[in-house]
Amino acid sequence: MVRFAGCAASGKKGQTLRETATICVRALAVVLLVATFAPQAAALEIFGIRLFGEEEPKELPPDAVSYTLRFDVTPLDSDLKDTLQAASILHTMKDEVPPDMAALVSRAMSDRARLVAALYENARYGGTVAISINGQRLQDIRAIPNGGGRKTARVAVKIDAGPVFRFGRIDIRTTRSYPEGPGNKPADYGLKRGGEARSTSVIAAGQRLVDAWRDAGHPFAKLAQEEVVADHPNKRLDVTLVVDPGPLAVFGRVDVRGTERMDPDFVRRQTGIVPGARYSPAVLKRARERISQLDVFETIRIREGDHLDATGGLPVTVSVEEKKRRFVGASANWSSIDGGGAEVYWGHRNLFGEAEKLRLNAAVSQLGNGGMSNLEYEVGAQFTKPGIFDPDTDLTASVKAVREHPEAYKSTGIFTAVGLTHRFDKYLTASLGVEGQVSKAEDAFGTHRYNLVGVPANVAYDTRDNPLNATKGMRAVFQLVPFLDVKDIHTFVLGRADASTYLALDEKKRYILAGRVAAGFIAGTSIENVPPDRRFFAGGGGSIRGYAYRNVGPRLDGDVVGGRSLLEASAEFRARITESIGLVPFVDLGAVSESPYPGSDMVFKIGVGLGLRYHTSFGPIRLDFAVPLSPDKDDPDFALYVGLGQAF
Repeated sequence: MVRFAGCAASGKKGQTLRETATICVRALAVVLLVATFAPQAAALEIFGIRLFGEEEPKELPPDAVSYTLRFDVTPLDSDLKDTLQAASILHTMKDEVPPDMAALVSRAMSDRARLVAALYENARYGGTVAISINGQRLQDIRAIPNGGGRKTARVAVKIDAGPVFRFGRIDIRTTRSYPEGPGNKPADYGLKRGGEARSTSVIAAGQRLVDAWRDAGHPFAKLAQEEVVADHPNKRLDVTLVVDPGPLAVFGRVDVRGTERMDPDFVRRQTGIVPGARYSPAVLKRARERISQLDVFETIRIREGDHLDATGGLPVTVSVEEKKRRFVGASANWSSIDGGGAEVYWGHRNLFGEAEKLRLNAAVSQLGNGGMSNLEYEVGAQFTKPGIFDPDTDLTASVKAVREHPEAYKSTGIFTAVGLTHRFDKYLTASLGVEGQVSKAEDAFGTHRYNLVGVPANVAYDTRDNPLNATKGMRAVFQLVPFLDVKDIHTFVLGRADASTYLALDEKKRYILAGRVAAGFIAGTSIENVPPDRRFFAGGGGSIRGYAYRNVGPRLDGDVVGGRSLLEASAEFRARITESIGLVPFVDLGAVSESPYPGSDMVFKIGVGLGLRYHTSFGPIRLDFAVPLSPDKDDPDFALYVGLGQAF
């Protein structure tokens, strides 16, 4: 558990407001000092990440030629001009000085073809592109001038876009008659008579036509004829697409190559490819996903045969390169509220040759925050056996010893679990298992011992494009766990649902609306019969930013004891200011109730703040500053949160 909440002016553990302010002022002084002297430095980099400044200018070759560019488009259409300029390397690379005049001429010649293609992509087949350098038309340049000592050139691009063409006759057919197969309706492939005749639509239609026949079991389908005729007088584009489906095929032998310690027969089973089953590209795609999920291969390549075997089957070759079997790692964190923490872990990716994974970990937290008696620790082991019944079902088992000591309670226990996880497809998974807990807890209710057996059931649906920095899609997780305390013979049920969604407001996905909701309940017994680590609390990172960790909930004699129902919501506006810097204003709210359903005792707590994001190749680095609007006992005046990836 990583919790950063720096500069929290709450007076916790002897830290006064003045001490906290001194720390913050010193940190701010360092930042201002760096900013003050930053202009004197060309740049500052840490671990290869440029924090400010520009690279030193490169020395130009002696014959380098910079140029001015005039870019005219008629008829005047600002959207079309923007599109054409985006396609023009003369425009997009104008700040990159060509090394000589020959390079500039080459750039211009390449640009002409790119601009004509861009006109076709915008359904304009009667347009013209004229480019000149120093007043000389590009097509009239016979020899490359040396520039005559000139260091600059005048480049002019003049485009007459011409009229928009529309689709006329559209003919889609096969080389010979097939009783079964995809239809020949143009609309099925994105073409419509009278629609704008974009060249990209024609190319996409041809690919969709071939893909449709491959999906129908014809691996060698190809376009036999692609004819496009521009009727200039009528401003019409006639299209003919003829597909050769090739033979209907089934899957043949699956050959696995490149394995060292992995069992090739297991890899073959994990593909899910059944010899004799009808050929399908979707099966091959799913096979790659299954093998990738094993996390034992550095590279994976699935190649179809170029001909059918004697039985009419299509051979498939799976080529892999294995990763190192063992891995080790460590992490550390610090918080002004919770002290320091560290974790080390070791793992093995392939214990017995079928991608069995073992991971051992040990973690400690609350270092330097009240002495040895306040330390939190966790020591655990997790084992995963993939492909237990079929390629999409895994067996998981875990055991861990945990000691927790937040402000609300102190708990020590041993937790075990075993279960099955099934992947229905790329997005939907479900799991069912059995778990046990033997623990002792001290809180405002006194000291209790718990001996629980639970049957957790989980369903998860995840369509996010990037778990660390989602710009579209959603994620929903539903959990239901009936528990039996075998010592005191009472039962209760815990349920929880979490959902988040993401919406891009622009085509480049620079502005994202993100939202999160969560709800939970515990029914069947009183709150003191539920272990504190199973009760609902709110507050802190991942919950209500700005409040102390797990410090929002029902109280007994002033101490938080947790509740039996939970409601939370968060909203963020993620704005990317530059390629690497983003700002995120956010609001979090939540409440916890004593009853198993939202009741009148629910008091919603709200936290607001502003976040900074530094986008890297491995994900955004997150820094959030949050303020609690109605702080309670032990809550800070404000808090800082640092992490990798977005908040949710």
